[in-house]
Amino acid sequence: MSNVSRPLTVLAAGIVLALSVVRPSLAQTAVPEGPAALSARLEDVTVRPKGAVPLSAFSPQPGLLRLRDEAGEQAFFIPLAATAVVRDMILTLRYTNSVALRPERSVLAVRLNEATLAQIRLDPAQPSGEARIRLPADGWRSGFNKLTLAVTQHYADSCEDSVAPELWTEVDLSQSFLSYDLGPLTRPLLLSDLSALFFPGLGGQREVTLLPPPGAGADRLRSQALPSVAQALALRRQFAPLEVRQRDWSGSGLPTDVSGAVQVVVGLPQDLAQVLPPQALPVVDGPKVAISGLGDGRARLLVTGRTEDEVIAAARSLTVMDDAQTPDSQATFPQGGLTAAPLPLDGRVSMIGGKSYRFQALGFRTATARGKGSHQISVPLPMAPDYYTYENAKVTLKLDFSYGAGMGAGSVLNFRVNDEQIHGHSMGNPDGGSFRDYLITFPVNLLKPGANALNIDISSQPPVSGGECVGSRGRHLLVQVSENSVITLPEAGRAAALPDLARFATSGYPYAGGDGRAAGAVYVGSADLIGPALTLIGRMAQVAHGPVDGLAVITGLPQPLPGQALVLATTAQLQRDDFAAWAASLSKIRSWPYRALQDLRTAATGPELSLGSLRGLISRADSGPAVPDGEWVQQKSSLGDRAVMTALRNPAGQDGALLTVVAAETPAVLAARIADLVGPGLWGQMRGDLIAWGQKDEALFSMQVSEPYQVGRDDPLLLLRLTLSTTPWYWLGGAVAVCGLITLLLWQMIRRRRKRFMETQ
Repeated sequence: MSNVSRPLTVLAAGIVLALSVVRPSLAQTAVPEGPAALSARLEDVTVRPKGAVPLSAFSPQPGLLRLRDEAGEQAFFIPLAATAVVRDMILTLRYTNSVALRPERSVLAVRLNEATLAQIRLDPAQPSGEARIRLPADGWRSGFNKLTLAVTQHYADSCEDSVAPELWTEVDLSQSFLSYDLGPLTRPLLLSDLSALFFPGLGGQREVTLLPPPGAGADRLRSQALPSVAQALALRRQFAPLEVRQRDWSGSGLPTDVSGAVQVVVGLPQDLAQVLPPQALPVVDGPKVAISGLGDGRARLLVTGRTEDEVIAAARSLTVMDDAQTPDSQATFPQGGLTAAPLPLDGRVSMIGGKSYRFQALGFRTATARGKGSHQISVPLPMAPDYYTYENAKVTLKLDFSYGAGMGAGSVLNFRVNDEQIHGHSMGNPDGGSFRDYLITFPVNLLKPGANALNIDISSQPPVSGGECVGSRGRHLLVQVSENSVITLPEAGRAAALPDLARFATSGYPYAGGDGRAAGAVYVGSADLIGPALTLIGRMAQVAHGPVDGLAVITGLPQPLPGQALVLATTAQLQRDDFAAWAASLSKIRSWPYRALQDLRTAATGPELSLGSLRGLISRADSGPAVPDGEWVQQKSSLGDRAVMTALRNPAGQDGALLTVVAAETPAVLAARIADLVGPGLWGQMRGDLIAWGQKDEALFSMQVSEPYQVGRDDPLLLLRLTLSTTPWYWLGGAVAVCGLITLLLWQMIRRRRKRFMETQ
């Protein structure tokens, strides 16, 4: 083994080696249920005219659905884009029922939007079955459709226990599927259809191609107009990811092999005239957007203006345009209306310290749970990304809720914040109860930057009276939570510990500011990485719940990278001097410390995987290698089909500027991995300051490599508290120092007392 003076730190192949070592012990972070989990299983559904999707795609708990008791049901909400016409829809169910059921009284019913379409007899002689039900086209509507599976189950003709364990039916959701045949609208497309084109469900688009003019003359449009267009379309996808691709056209016309059913052409009128027929060109009298159908469900969106400033203004206006109020094929925005003014932040709520918020202001509306069984009511709690207060601070909830009469034993309310139990309440009053300003407090550190949720779990049980022959159906049971409930946050400042990829994943921080403006820029190593950068920018707008105004894409990597920067590049483009001092480099591997690899194997068996203990071992100190020369492994390798994202303090920036780099071996691999990353399956697992991932069905590897640092705009005392809370060894050092000082004072007192005693003797 040759000597290695000042070897490079953890490089690309080091990450690959670490992945191969620790993969069996990686802890998977659960993907939050709800809309994000729905999109995780719907992301392969495109605008294909025919296809099939498993029923598990519409369930927060894929797998087996068990319907219990004498009457039970489960509803699935199936999204359908308004721009898709249902030609045919067939539901295939695979189910298994209990052999104790009475076939003449046990039925599985299928309902669509509350209309019963089929009743399947549950026969104990044939407990496993498959049924095909045609769901009529005229029963579907745009938006979310309610598909209900309901069972009526009996094991006796009379005097039966309504909750007997023999009463069950299982539906295999992964093997039950919805076969669909969709067609496009027959009428001309309007701008009011734009949201429907990208609706997160059947018939909606999950990819789009942006087409700017070729050449350096359109660099400003690529840098400033395309990011706004990408955000505008991603926001119309709501919670589902949008894959954005960018291609320049040639002098011969627009490319014919554009992926996706929607193409967006961005340019000046003279540019558009080179590639579009005269009848497709709108009259341009200011910042303008126009839409037209191309046949077979394909569409073209034009973003144009008389000058580059007007094109950029049209792109920015697209991010805030109200589609429902634009029933036309084109729209012109007022001259200079959004050229320089900040974008409005209507509808974007982030709670800050020292204020009270009604649930209504957070987007919650009064919710009612009816009938017996388990129910859940969820209240969104969006937090500012840089919210920080003292660790022992408390959040106060003043809840308005009520429950009806006739609740039986076992009827309870459980309150959870981000899956942490904070309170329970028994609905024990037989005459019901109504509460105003019901007080609950919980630690503020249960709230994380970005999206949070207060989940109210409801278990409603009817009273037991007279044994199994007499009972209550429980249809009268009711629980209601009012939108007038209030949450109050303790006084807080604006500070954060960086780098933190989890904070970036939940809010886009620090590149998306709380005021809606961008903080920093996006740099790409080459023009063929603009598409992946736009995909990432669109996802940032979604987690920021609105457009990130002024976020630009710059082609080329200046040296040094100024200010706050988000970089997308290949590993070859990162082999520069200004990347050499990183705690984790993404260029080609030069060396890897054998002892560090051994310590990494040990660390992988613990509850937390971190390289913090290896910092001195793998740092590039001027004194030379941290381990003997013989313990450095020499090798060269690549990332293969994986990508890596790392964040660190920018040595060329000021005021705590952050540098985040996403890298892969080739532009094609980077584009594919970014498309996988923006899906909720991987996006929700981002942690620490270094992640590596492969295809979407592989595990995401994360660790904390560098020491965190603090940024903020508040008083020094608050920042000192943040520093001490994120670096607990300071407390330990302070405690040791205090103990040492007390020991010294006691020793001095004893010494003086002994001296006086000796003098008196």
